[in-house]
Amino acid sequence: MVPVGREDVRSGPQVPQWYAGRSVLVTGATGFLGIAIVEKLLRSCPEIGTIYMLMRSKRGQDPQERLEAYVSNVMFSKVRGERPDFARHLFVIAGDVSSPDFQLEEQDMAALQRDVSVVFHCAASVRFDDSLRKAVNTNVVGTKRMLQLAEQLPNLQAFLYISTSFCHSDHQVIEEKLYPAKADPEKIMNIVSSMDDDLLGLITPKLLGNLPNTYALTKNMTEELVARYSDRLPIVIARPSIVTPVWREPLEGWAPNMNGPVGFFVAGGKGVLRAMLAYLNFKTDIVPVDCTANAIIAVAWHFGETRQASPYVCNITNGDQNRITWGELMKNLMRINTTEVPLRPILWYPQPIVTTSVVWYTICHFFLEFLPAYILDFVIRLSGRKPLSVEEETKNRY
Repeated sequence: MVPVGREDVRSGPQVPQWYAGRSVLVTGATGFLGIAIVEKLLRSCPEIGTIYMLMRSKRGQDPQERLEAYVSNVMFSKVRGERPDFARHLFVIAGDVSSPDFQLEEQDMAALQRDVSVVFHCAASVRFDDSLRKAVNTNVVGTKRMLQLAEQLPNLQAFLYISTSFCHSDHQVIEEKLYPAKADPEKIMNIVSSMDDDLLGLITPKLLGNLPNTYALTKNMTEELVARYSDRLPIVIARPSIVTPVWREPLEGWAPNMNGPVGFFVAGGKGVLRAMLAYLNFKTDIVPVDCTANAIIAVAWHFGETRQASPYVCNITNGDQNRITWGELMKNLMRINTTEVPLRPILWYPQPIVTTSVVWYTICHFFLEFLPAYILDFVIRLSGRKPLSVEEETKNRY
């Protein structure tokens, strides 16, 4: 985490002062973390310049139409009440970094070159089950395009890349420093662009090594890619751990979807998750999204204000400061689900079987989850509706 000394606390709101009049570019602004960063900048840095947001067309809506829906999000309810004209700080730029024909309009590029001094690169595919091709094209190639764009921004003071603290999970301790990549990012991008899906599927396990999935692998390689630009750009690499719903502000408990740990919490509360392969005494490193956004904004300020050497690496984690184990987390969740905020409807009493035995887990998973899911889908088919149970149960494995 970013160390903040007592002199920083006494001297007043340095972070808002630093952002006053500055314009920033945010990619992935519609995502879980991206929207939290935008909201915090709007609410706590009222004198900020323009927040440019790179946004692609989606589901028949162009970027400008998406902006209209974006500003009505419940996450902006607090800042809307304080400053109803907050949307005047937002400006959408049409673009998709994962698209092969990524290119900005001349007037948009001119605006970025004129105004932007900080880039928050949050855009990424966070799916753990992505194919190597999709993960590389989005997370590695997309980041390279953003780095090339950043090279054209003459006023840039910080290019902050959002990585993950799990991209070096084969190390016992993750320090705030660079680690060698599992593979050369440039070579992997070339391989992905020239190799068919069958061959990519064959080499993926070898590339993964001890890393759990293609998400961690591509973040691992992208850190290397970003670091290579540190002689040309002011690079910051931020490594959040497991990002969970809002803790305190602006809206307690807010989460946009069922992805990641939220899906795990809900599946456990509804009794869908009935078997787990886990070590309950292991520490879990979770950080609420509002704390993560606060830290990322502060890291950019700290880097720009103190002129740290590039690349600057920061872990946004609990470490041993707020230690909690998976067992303690599960105990709290079960207490909340059964007494305070019970989820309705439920399929089974929310008390999953937790084991460290692969054999026992496999047996429990088959009889308590897999088989019931097929039976429930059969009943749903008889009623003439589309079956979902097996699909949803499979998602819970990731």
